[in-house]
Amino acid sequence: MEKRILNGRIRQPEVRKKIVRRPLLMNKIYGITTKKLLVVEAGAGRGKTTAVTAFLSDYPKEQIKWVSLGKDCNHLYVFWSYLVEVLQTQLGELKQEFLAFFQATVNKETIDDGIAFLSNGLFESEDFFLVLDDFHLIENEEVLQSFALFLSQMPATVHVLLLTRHRPKLYLGNLEMDDQLQYIVEKDFFLSENEALKFVEEAVGAALTQEEKQQFITIADGWIGGLQLLIAANLRTGIIKLNELEKSDKVLSDYLSKEIFQQLTTEEQTFLVQTASFSYLNEALSHALLPQIDFQECIMQLMHKNLLIECVDLNHQIYQYHPILKDFLMLQFEKKALAEQKQLKAVAASSFIQQGDLDEGIRLLLEIEDYAQMMALIIDLPQTIRSAYYVGEVPIPEAIQNIDFAYQKIFYHYSNLEYAVCQEIIDALEKKYPEKNEIKAIAGIKILLGIQPFSIEQLSITVAEIKQLQLTPTSKAFILLKNAAVLYFRDQFVEAIDLVKSSMALNQQTNNSFLTYFNQNLLAQLYEETGELNQSLALLKATKKMIAKMKYGQSIKKNYELTFYMTISGIYLKRLDLENAEKTLLKVSQQQHEHVALAYQYNQAEFFYLSNRPEEAFQVVQKIEDEALGHYSVLTKSILLKYCLKYNQLSKAFQDSYVTLYHQEKNNHSLNNQLFYSMILVKQAQPEQAIEVIDQILIKSRKNQIFLKIIEANLLKLSILLAQPNADQRLLKNLYSESLYYASDNEIKAPFYFYQEVVCQLDTQFSQELAAQLEPKEQAFHQQLLAVCDVADKDLLTAREHEVLIEIAKGATNRQMAEKLFISEATIKTHILNIYRKLEVNSRVTVVAKAKEMGLL
Repeated sequence: MEKRILNGRIRQPEVRKKIVRRPLLMNKIYGITTKKLLVVEAGAGRGKTTAVTAFLSDYPKEQIKWVSLGKDCNHLYVFWSYLVEVLQTQLGELKQEFLAFFQATVNKETIDDGIAFLSNGLFESEDFFLVLDDFHLIENEEVLQSFALFLSQMPATVHVLLLTRHRPKLYLGNLEMDDQLQYIVEKDFFLSENEALKFVEEAVGAALTQEEKQQFITIADGWIGGLQLLIAANLRTGIIKLNELEKSDKVLSDYLSKEIFQQLTTEEQTFLVQTASFSYLNEALSHALLPQIDFQECIMQLMHKNLLIECVDLNHQIYQYHPILKDFLMLQFEKKALAEQKQLKAVAASSFIQQGDLDEGIRLLLEIEDYAQMMALIIDLPQTIRSAYYVGEVPIPEAIQNIDFAYQKIFYHYSNLEYAVCQEIIDALEKKYPEKNEIKAIAGIKILLGIQPFSIEQLSITVAEIKQLQLTPTSKAFILLKNAAVLYFRDQFVEAIDLVKSSMALNQQTNNSFLTYFNQNLLAQLYEETGELNQSLALLKATKKMIAKMKYGQSIKKNYELTFYMTISGIYLKRLDLENAEKTLLKVSQQQHEHVALAYQYNQAEFFYLSNRPEEAFQVVQKIEDEALGHYSVLTKSILLKYCLKYNQLSKAFQDSYVTLYHQEKNNHSLNNQLFYSMILVKQAQPEQAIEVIDQILIKSRKNQIFLKIIEANLLKLSILLAQPNADQRLLKNLYSESLYYASDNEIKAPFYFYQEVVCQLDTQFSQELAAQLEPKEQAFHQQLLAVCDVADKDLLTAREHEVLIEIAKGATNRQMAEKLFISEATIKTHILNIYRKLEVNSRVTVVAKAKEMGLL
């Protein structure tokens, strides 16, 4: 049997063979053809479903979308899963894109975007009718608000009919003002005396006298359900007693239901009570519950007795009890012992599952809390919005008994932005299965959750192991994306790129737009880190087009744009395009999304450093440290710490503690860690040891074509060699040429700005040799770098700091400078310390010499 969720609730009821023609009522219902919404409001047994079914019988089935709602539809996922199921055929070419979006991202925060997408997609459809039966069961505020939003946005080609026992709790003022709303109320369903007489005569013929027929009509008082009950009860006597009853549908229906039930045989009573608890009845279910009873014979006998039983699908012989009869029978069912009720529901669940109706089967398993069987079924189901609902309903202690199911539960809560629940599941799994390899696939997800974002020791499961997991292609693609993120933080860029491409290949089976976007965005970040900025930028441009084409609402688009702007700002920074970097960072800051706050602060600090605003940059670095204190190792901040070291913002104690920690954690040091460690060695007058580390970085970077690290390592090595009197001049030129070769194609300028003294010194020493050795493109790029570095030197000091520097060169004391410049001595001291830090000196004598060397004096 193919496992799937059947659509038992989206089956339009059959039109009754015998029906009283009611032209006035039909004319009222016909009004929906020119309106967007028709609310059909009347009590049980008034004929709402019968009348609407009769009206729609004149239209092709393709134009009718019918959903019979249940109490479980008070969950956002369940309600919209049924609507999406019936409406998807109206979306044309947008169908697959919409289904992928809805399945991947619909949650409480994004439901408005899903509705906007759906409404926009329906504008191209032809007219059709959407019928929601038993809408009175919907009481959940989130569901009602979301549906009201749909009603306000849907095109005029959608005609919605709400069948309900009472006025729905929806705001419909806009539709009413636009003359797009019509009501049919209970009095519209009252039978006229002639209609009532025709109904009784068709049902009983000559079995009753005219006087008895008139008595039935008088007692029912226009209520068609009451007539059906009276006929079923076949009350030849007791009419006077009925006349004495309070004129109430509820009282009358309860009394008549009891009278009907008492007239049945014991076998018929058993049959009705034991099958009443389920959404529908067929021969397979009857045989499972009551193998001793002949289904066909029993159902025919009951229908012959005019019981309120309806055949909703003639071809498959599927029956349902009328709500009036069902309510009475449910009361009898609930009198049974709880153990017997549970056992009957378990048998019914097995029957539905064997028939292929997993929706009804899983619903019953959830009701009786048979989580083990329920989870086993869900694992093999294709992922849908409705199956996701069932995943969310399983308690965590039960969910972790099945690791494969736990994966799906994590993804469910992740899509709902319920990161704390994800963390709870992960913690429970790690505690229960500390040694199991399967948990490796979950552990690294903390990075994507924003939990321990720099815990790069999180394990990654291999691609081969992922392929063995009993998960859907979408889930496997998600794990591959997560693993790539882990490797990204470890600076294992080449391996991460391979994983992203594997994730993309798996995602081709479902074309999940969520995964498509984030795979593409992460790949752009990886190319950025390897120095392939052109490829990264090309990917981001394609991503921007993808965002523009998305049919999502503005809030979900903003989330996508946020990640886009964060990534492209990194490229601008590496190209020293500070104007565009500032613009994109401003767009990120305006949205203030907590999940990119740390990444934003990193880019913001680097922007300040590259803009020659080290004090502001260091304030951001300190803020990062304060907000994330204790959450991650100092080893993870190397990208920013190199700037702090350059501008003398790190104490000797901090540097020593970094070196100690570096030696303690010997394995898996990132390339950024190794570069920063080398810089500290240089600062601590250990250039030989630094060069040993740098050479290892270059070996790995050249092997894996990590161009950005080749450039950074070469420039750091050049800064060491240029300070040595007998440096190999050929080596100096070759290292710089190699750096220019990789940087020029991708316009990588930031590392050269960082080592601006190196660039200027090389040009001073080897200007003619470089001109002869470099290719025209590299020579042009070198000239661009010189312009950048020259401006950097001139702008290194503020105007006031430059005034103080001139006075220092003249030999003025602090008091003399304060008097001349009209500022306090304390401010003079601050300026002097800033000058020392910026020029990397520690005395008046050395600061003057360094300033002259740099052309500042």
